[in-house]
Amino acid sequence: MRVFHGSDTFIERIDLAKGAEYLDFGQGFYVTAIRKHAHKRLL
Repeated sequence: MRVFHGSDTFIERIDLAKGAEYLDFGQGFYVTAIRKHAHKRLL
C-alpha cells in the first residue's frame, strides 16, 4: 500500500516522539492514501 504524508522531506524512519502532542488525533504520524490530501497539507 502506498501512503502519503504532508511533507516535502523524504522520511526514511518514523519517529513518533517527534510528533506534536496536541494535534486533532493526538501524537502520531499521519498519512493518507489520497495524494491530493497530502499535497494540500503543504500549501
